[in-house]
Amino acid sequence: MNATAAATPALPVLRFVLFAALSSVALGVFGVQVCPYLHSLGSGSVVVVLAIVFGILALLRGPLEGRFVAGAPSLDQPGRQLLLDLGLFLVAGLAVTVIDRIAFGFPIGSGMRLVVGCLTLGLFAALDGALRRERIVVEARRRATDVPALSRRFFSLSSKFAAVAIALFLLVTIDLLLLGMRDLVTAFQDGSQVSAEVTLQAQRELVIEGVVTLAVLLPLLANLVLTFAGNLRLFLDVQREVLDAVASGRFDVAVPIASHDEFAVIAERTNQMIEGLRDRRRIQQLVGKLASPTVAQRLLSSAGQLEGSRRRVVVLFSDVRNFTTRTESSSPEVIVADLNRYFTEMVAVVHAHGGIVDKFIGDGLMAIFGFDGEADAATAAVLAARDMHAAVVVLNRSLAEPIAIGIGIHVGEAIAGTIGSPDRLEFTFIGDVVNTAARIEGMTRALGASPLISADVMAALSPSAQALGWSDVGPQALKGKHDTVQLFGLRLDAPTTA
Repeated sequence: MNATAAATPALPVLRFVLFAALSSVALGVFGVQVCPYLHSLGSGSVVVVLAIVFGILALLRGPLEGRFVAGAPSLDQPGRQLLLDLGLFLVAGLAVTVIDRIAFGFPIGSGMRLVVGCLTLGLFAALDGALRRERIVVEARRRATDVPALSRRFFSLSSKFAAVAIALFLLVTIDLLLLGMRDLVTAFQDGSQVSAEVTLQAQRELVIEGVVTLAVLLPLLANLVLTFAGNLRLFLDVQREVLDAVASGRFDVAVPIASHDEFAVIAERTNQMIEGLRDRRRIQQLVGKLASPTVAQRLLSSAGQLEGSRRRVVVLFSDVRNFTTRTESSSPEVIVADLNRYFTEMVAVVHAHGGIVDKFIGDGLMAIFGFDGEADAATAAVLAARDMHAAVVVLNRSLAEPIAIGIGIHVGEAIAGTIGSPDRLEFTFIGDVVNTAARIEGMTRALGASPLISADVMAALSPSAQALGWSDVGPQALKGKHDTVQLFGLRLDAPTTA
């Protein structure tokens, strides 16, 4: 038994019993009108026989439904419900035919007329049962975690409607012909053979029989229309609920597939769209870990390619001192764990000040401020550097071996863009400003100051940031540069409150 069957109860027998009771009365009246043999029994006797037969079938219906319908795959359950209920009505008509043959010696042909009536009313009952089974399947699939794939079998709604309409038209037409056959013959006979009064009476009975037939069938048809409308509303409600959830940012939802028609196709396409959005979110989250959120968003919106552009940015380099020596004395597991904890703290600080973590270089970190032209980028970088040192002080309290860092900051024009090969790309910043910031960071240990900033950065700081207690360490010759660079630094024991 599948998950859907286990989660949903069998269809209530009450509706089948109600259809059977109404059918017993209608078929009893119908039988005595279309068959002279049944007419000899009287409608009351025919109704009793039908009621007994339907009662027995109602008792058998529960076990048969549990085995034949509820135990089937969810997508097959409505179709099996249709076959089961229609089959029970057919069995009822055949059973009465056999009983009449054995008990009263009636010819088989007389009972076949009753079988046609059973098929007509049984089709209404079976369609009602199938639609309600479809509703149960949809409700069960709303609670299920798995979503079945779209079946290869496809029956369009137009095909279903056409098949049902043709079947009902043929059966109802045959019923009307059987019901009014005698009256039709009498009503349209030559007036010389029958009296006008007899002809008029036959015509009246023909009209009455048609009205009574419609009075029986129209409520059944209205019930089908209302049941189908309820199912259609349920399908649309489920679809809307799922789309509303997706619109609110939830991608853990899916539209249940509970049929073989266009609704199933719409559900599958919607689920494919949700899966695509879910994959996009996973990619975005992954890219967000490989690049800063700002860069990740731009990469995703530009299909992974960002054209090169010149930007004036503030570059921050940080590095863990004596890290090579530390790797020789500690286990790899400890090194990786400590480094991950350190970078977690540093990235949080950089992001808190609006910076972009461009890359990790071993135990070093490169961050960019002012990517979108922020006027206070230099101040943000300096305050981030100050908070990075403060975070290291707190982090050292939980490390077996404390660490120390150096930070260098420079401002200038950089080229930003996606660099690499078609198989391996990286968004990064290159240019003299990047090299200079790295060289400034390399001077922090020799000068005993960190963060260490260039004069250009100092000139761009806000008054409060300039008042942090900077020391002018003079012009410094940096590796790879012909001209000296004026540097300013904070002593590690200097006050850092603005």
